[in-house]
Amino acid sequence: MLAKMKEILRKLFSYRVYVFYVVGGVVTLLAKIIYAVFGYTQTFIFRRKSPTLGAIGISDEEKTGEVSEYTKVRVNLLVDFIKENDLDTLIIFGCAYGRELLPLSKKLESVNQKIQIIGADINKEAMDACSKYGLKNSVFYVVNMECSRELEGLFSKVQGNRIGVYCCETAPYLLPGKFRNFVKVCAQNSRIKGFQLLEAAYIDYDSFWDVGMLFTFQGNYWRHNYPKVIKRHFSINKIYFLDPKLRTNVHLNQPLWFISASK
Repeated sequence: MLAKMKEILRKLFSYRVYVFYVVGGVVTLLAKIIYAVFGYTQTFIFRRKSPTLGAIGISDEEKTGEVSEYTKVRVNLLVDFIKENDLDTLIIFGCAYGRELLPLSKKLESVNQKIQIIGADINKEAMDACSKYGLKNSVFYVVNMECSRELEGLFSKVQGNRIGVYCCETAPYLLPGKFRNFVKVCAQNSRIKGFQLLEAAYIDYDSFWDVGMLFTFQGNYWRHNYPKVIKRHFSINKIYFLDPKLRTNVHLNQPLWFISASK
């Protein structure tokens, strides 16, 4: 009798465990689908709401004669990136109105570093503005970073043999899967020797939507998982967070991923 009771309890327990795993798996799958849909929807809203978020024209910096500490840090990191990878060409994706261009050009001249700078952005107006700055060894193209064909077309126009790719505050405007594809397409080009990224780890905690974005993007290997995406195709040399106070007061809750990688 006791043996039968033990057998019944064993089967009952096994059945409950099986049901628990099945239900847990279904709930997890549904959660991933919801997060994915939320992430794609929110990304669409985000990039349409502020397509040129943070874009500052060179003319604004020329008027004040000042360059922010944030821009100085980015320029110094770019110069190191160029030297360490012996680059002859730098492609700045998400170039916008060229906030880094003038200080970078001046810095490169001061250290006698000759390099071609390619500005790439989906905003034609911004690229037209950059073309009028008259910077030496600089060319600007309208490119959709989500389109593999356009990326490959850009790379075919670039003449350099040691190319570096730079992204700064650009990835939030890309759909999660498209960012992964962007890194992959860059890595597939044999002339691209380096990849550098500077992006906020997340948006803010100011609203429900932002908290939702935090979990959504993490689930999509986006934002929090930039290293995971990049190291699939490049060897990461440097990785750390930059102080968000380098930016403006509205960005204090946004640690900045800095990742420098090479082949």
